[in-house]
Amino acid sequence: MIAHANTTYVLDLDAPSSPRDDAHAGTRAEPVVVRPFFARGESIDVTDTIIAAIAAEIGQRYGGNAVLNLVEARRLLDDLLRQGGRPE
Repeated sequence: MIAHANTTYVLDLDAPSSPRDDAHAGTRAEPVVVRPFFARGESIDVTDTIIAAIAAEIGQRYGGNAVLNLVEARRLLDDLLRQGGRPE
């Protein structure tokens, strides 16, 4: 859960009606995983956190619907990952 301004984004990607699943059924990108140096052998999937942060920024700048902002954020992250992390 990420709270930003007046909107709280809660991602439950296990739910069948998840915006991430609905918008990208069958096209889910690989998760974004970080491996902190000080926690050898541990990895953290930050995909949902990144999506929520992008959605919060979209909401803060442009308003809109929280669910649609999450769908747009997922699309933007997928596009960014597909481009190798380089924005157009």
